[in-house]
Amino acid sequence: MKYYLTYMNKETGEQKEFLSPDYPYNDSVWLSKWIFVNQRIEDPNPKLHDLSILDADGNDVTSQFVENPDFQFLLIAYDLKKVKKRKFGHINDFYHQCDDMGISFIVLTSSTPEEIEAFKTRVNAADFEYYFADDTSLESIVRANPGLVLLKGTVVKGKWHHNDFPDFQECLDRFNAN
Repeated sequence: MKYYLTYMNKETGEQKEFLSPDYPYNDSVWLSKWIFVNQRIEDPNPKLHDLSILDADGNDVTSQFVENPDFQFLLIAYDLKKVKKRKFGHINDFYHQCDDMGISFIVLTSSTPEEIEAFKTRVNAADFEYYFADDTSLESIVRANPGLVLLKGTVVKGKWHHNDFPDFQECLDRFNAN
């Protein structure tokens, strides 16, 4: 895996990305002028190959998502019965902003179709596309229930716990800059 760290100059606002550990972390003068902004991870051998995504009819549609070269968001909610209702106002807004921009946003769950219907009513869920996967595979992607993953092709560009769910515009600006 490769770890990239982004730092911003406090005076000029300039941002630089460094491949870890190739940045001047031992230079106290440099560190006094730069602040950490972000970290991204590139895995040349992504673990998504262990993931099987099924549609409502049981068809394997994994390649449709794993081979998609565009940005796409995966909302991982392995157990919809345990998802907190209060989280979904922000998630619904985020989904609608993705939809307006033509960015794929799907829900991966191991819940049953009946649990999905009950969930939609309980949280007033947006018109998400639901797909099915093994709960162990989903938990290995992100431990949160729900958690959000941003993919570009097979590269995981970001992961968020539901407590740290990103603001859509900040997320868009951050990843359009890279």
